[in-house]
Amino acid sequence: MKKVEAQLIHDMRNTATVIRGAAEMLHASYHALSPAAIDHVTSMLARRSDMLARLLEDLATVNA
Repeated sequence: MKKVEAQLIHDMRNTATVIRGAAEMLHASYHALSPAAIDHVTSMLARRSDMLARLLEDLATVNA
């Protein structure tokens, strides 16, 4: 595996872990969170999802 591919895969796993953790926290604690906290978490989920999509595009480009 190329070094670039290995780094992209590492970054994707890290991003997916953050997304999963935030989603689990939101699911488990939604009723106890303030509107500001919910906004923060959902905004972070959107940003990390966008990041994951970009990383996947980068990986596709590397493998093209």
